[in-house]
Amino acid sequence: MESEVTQHQEAALDVLLERVYRDSGYDFRHYRHGTVARRLESRLLAAGAKSYIDYMRFLDAHPEEYNLFANYLTIKVSRFFRSRYTFQQMATKILPELLSNKVKQRDFSLRFWSAGCNAYISKPIHTRELPKIIDQMLQEHKKLGD
Repeated sequence: MESEVTQHQEAALDVLLERVYRDSGYDFRHYRHGTVARRLESRLLAAGAKSYIDYMRFLDAHPEEYNLFANYLTIKVSRFFRSRYTFQQMATKILPELLSNKVKQRDFSLRFWSAGCNAYISKPIHTRELPKIIDQMLQEHKKLGD
């Protein structure tokens, strides 16, 4: 299968991505088709699929393939977000300054966003660490009377 995506392949790829979203929750519908096609070539070969339609049949028979599919399409930068060093820097440099500025401004609201963990990530450190760090910092600020 070539990396260039024909109009027919593009339509089949749209159906595949819609189906993956519906069946697994992985949403790759807005990824560029050329990128998806390149990254999926090896999955199609491994599955013995000659087309996206064949691959959809393979997914029907092997639902565990959804995780492999997602692994091939995602960029492997999540290690940065699970890095202990990253959280130490956030806890010792970023959050103290953020909290101090909020107190000075008498703005007592804090909003944080943390990316959800995909099923194939074995130890989702970030979803547990962020609330702990924030809670510890708030407790320390209460002790100091800030």
